[in-house]
Amino acid sequence: MASPPPTNVRPSPSNEQTSSKVLHPIYQALDSHNYSKAVKLTAPPPPAAASGTSNNSHSSEWDIVKALRVHALERSGKRREALLLLWDLLVSGVEVMILPDDDGDDDADGGKSRVKQTWHELYQRIESLTDAVDVVNDAAGAIHTSGSGGLGPLDIELLDVVQRLDARCFVDVKPFLSSSSSAASAVVNDAASSSGVSSGKGRSKNNTKGGKKSSSSQTSSNNTARQQKRLPPITDETVLQTLSVTLRIEGLYDTMSEMYAQAVEAGEAALNDKNCSREVKNNHRRVLEEAVCVYLKA
Repeated sequence: MASPPPTNVRPSPSNEQTSSKVLHPIYQALDSHNYSKAVKLTAPPPPAAASGTSNNSHSSEWDIVKALRVHALERSGKRREALLLLWDLLVSGVEVMILPDDDGDDDADGGKSRVKQTWHELYQRIESLTDAVDVVNDAAGAIHTSGSGGLGPLDIELLDVVQRLDARCFVDVKPFLSSSSSAASAVVNDAASSSGVSSGKGRSKNNTKGGKKSSSSQTSSNNTARQQKRLPPITDETVLQTLSVTLRIEGLYDTMSEMYAQAVEAGEAALNDKNCSREVKNNHRRVLEEAVCVYLKA
């Protein structure tokens, strides 16, 4: 029985003419250090404008455009937003991160623990840049995100943020939060009211109301997200080098090493194809050379 044609092609320009038309103004803005303009040029279209197009047809969905946007956001001082987009590129929708573990079964939490362990350095950096308002806004934004399931495995809990603030101010609020579910709900309500988001959209470990319904809906959403995750790891040399700029600035060398390791593994799988072109082989050779350098630096 013949295998079906591959459909897991990462978003990229359809041809060189389209690529040049879109990318040239972005590179010009970056070269002139006009990062605010680069952020505008790489921004996704409004939902109304994007409704008539497929997910991968708009240039803002291309890997290279997202990588350039990561750099522009980081240079603009929006570090958390840049790292969230970088996380989305490396983790969300990448099939290698949702494979069953060695026992052949998925984790009880849908593989989130394995994802956090693999990308622990990047996750911890994003967590350190996250406050309570960010958590509530992320929860609200995930509801309105179609297809990708919001931020996927990245799920920073509100109480984790509060406890991190507790460690900074040396006030032990953990017993207070764990004493009753209403106390935890109060924290969620306070954070939601400050950002204009309803408290029902926040996440709390101790809030058990409607637990069965929420857990069932969570399971169904996780299953839907797993079915839609079909993309291979990033293997394009230009995209990897563009992302490496931000990773080096942030000092995330372990993340960069893992990024290249997955690229090499995926590239070697493609090389086994008899129809593999010379361009693909040259790209893999350059990625492999850079991966060795990155590994030694990490």
